Amino acid sequence: MILGIFHLAFSNVAMPDVLWGLQGRQEPLYTATRTAYGQQIRRITSLTLVRRGAMTPAQYDRTVSDIVNFLAYLSRPYTLESERIGRWMIGLLVLLTVLAYLLKREYWKDVH
Repeated sequence: MILGIFHLAFSNVAMPDVLWGLQGRQEPLYTATRTAYGQQIRRITSLTLVRRGAMTPAQYDRTVSDIVNFLAYLSRPYTLESERIGRWMIGLLVLLTVLAYLLKREYWKDVH
């Protein structure tokens, strides 16, 4: 029974690993170091694959990448449309800036 995953940033987190059947079971490799005060600290240096899963590491990385990209798309499905509209708006603002500059030059040509 797997209680949780070994998280590199938060050592005491017991999150369920929902993809463990695809990835396999991993266990951390620790190294012991001493601080300047003599206190011993165990740090996780890497994770080793103890039991293989249904996928190879390359297949698993590709699957997780696809899932993350899909969830990023679901968070803002209108991103592509807003980028397209943004390009048109930048072009419109550049055109209006040029027209405003030409109008200013026309009005102020008699003053200079």
